[in-house]
Amino acid sequence: AIWDAYSERAQGELLDHAFSVVNTGFDHLRFPEGEWEAIKRTYINAQGSVDTFRMNDRIGESRVKKGEEKVWVEGDEDWWDEQDIDWFKGYLATWVPRIPESEIQDLWDELEHALKGKKVRIETPVVMIFATKKG
Repeated sequence: AIWDAYSERAQGELLDHAFSVVNTGFDHLRFPEGEWEAIKRTYINAQGSVDTFRMNDRIGESRVKKGEEKVWVEGDEDWWDEQDIDWFKGYLATWVPRIPESEIQDLWDELEHALKGKKVRIETPVVMIFATKKG
């Protein structure tokens, strides 16, 4: 629900483009054949799908070409952490546009109630793209 509230406020051409890239797990990024080779897309903690990166319906077209290597790595503990409600609030405060905590206080209250004062494990999905520039 918090990401939904953020998505509703994050409007405009720049953010629409950013979402179209991020929501596809960066599969929207294109590497022209004449300029790049040995393209390898590595997805970490993505649960086998780029849908893990999806925050809303602003999705760009996949531009992954035949011959590009895709590697799926699951359970990478280097991208795990345990955090509490204060961390989540601080994390969201780094996003642009910023949503004042008071505007979604009911959502924070709901999450705080669900967490019961405990930390929860978060797994961060990550994409790393490697490619070699020709010439």
